[in-house]
Amino acid sequence: MLRRLLGRPFSSRISLPKQWAIVDLAQRLHDPATSKYTILPSKTTLEHTSVSISAFRDCFHKGQLDPCVVAALDSLHFVWDARAHAFNQKRLALEIYQREYGHTIVPINYIVPANDPAWPKELWHLRLGKAVDNFRSRGISSLSSAHVDALDALGFVWNAQDDTWQRNVDALTRFKALFGHTRVPEAFVVPSDEPWPKQLHGFRLGVFVHAVRARQDRLSTDRKEDMDDLGLQLNTREVGWQTFVAALKVFRREHHHVCVPKSYVTADGLKLGVFVRNARHRVKSLTPARKETLDALGFKWTLPTTVVTE
Repeated sequence: MLRRLLGRPFSSRISLPKQWAIVDLAQRLHDPATSKYTILPSKTTLEHTSVSISAFRDCFHKGQLDPCVVAALDSLHFVWDARAHAFNQKRLALEIYQREYGHTIVPINYIVPANDPAWPKELWHLRLGKAVDNFRSRGISSLSSAHVDALDALGFVWNAQDDTWQRNVDALTRFKALFGHTRVPEAFVVPSDEPWPKQLHGFRLGVFVHAVRARQDRLSTDRKEDMDDLGLQLNTREVGWQTFVAALKVFRREHHHVCVPKSYVTADGLKLGVFVRNARHRVKSLTPARKETLDALGFKWTLPTTVVTE
């Protein structure tokens, strides 16, 4: 260091015996059962002398190592650039995750499973969720342009919240296309089969819709517009009424009347019989528009004595 400060010639060359000693160490530490790569710590001790592996790598990049030494280490898949290797392993793991799950929103506690044929053994136990979180939290400015391009090529999401919102919007769009409405039961989870895209499998869409309604006052203008475009009703009371009317129409189509037994529950858990009973008992509190809607369905405000309601 002093020589560098004084501007005198400085050589980082490592003696040939020491180079071969590092080869010997690499051969002893190389373990093909766990990884095809050989990674030595930045500093190690050879014959009671501290040796900088970082300096050894620098010598390689400057072309200062014996070619036979380089060839011997290459045969062991010696890692010449530890940082680049670490990034490439994480990028490879993210590529496999994206292929397996259809997206790059890795849970922060996700660890690459061991003994899984989908994953190379070099990646087993890698804390991929933490690595992905670090990429996002540190931001694009902390990475080289090559690394940013490599992640972008995988469809990496730099803002996970925005991506999660968009995928829920996509799921709601698909739900509406399939069922003709956006009245998603709170317990609804996107199934893991066609016609649902792989990247939406397992989404708790019902919970999402419920949360959107509960937090509607905190939604940004853009997000409210997303919901308006899909026709999602944010007023929970209005949603309940619309759900009731829709279920009553289905009952009428199937049974040719709307005298719903009090105990009747729809397939998705809606207590339609209780709704009907409450509508009768609270007829005076209904708006004229709602009363007209029920009248148009042939709603009976007074039950015939022959109808069983229990």
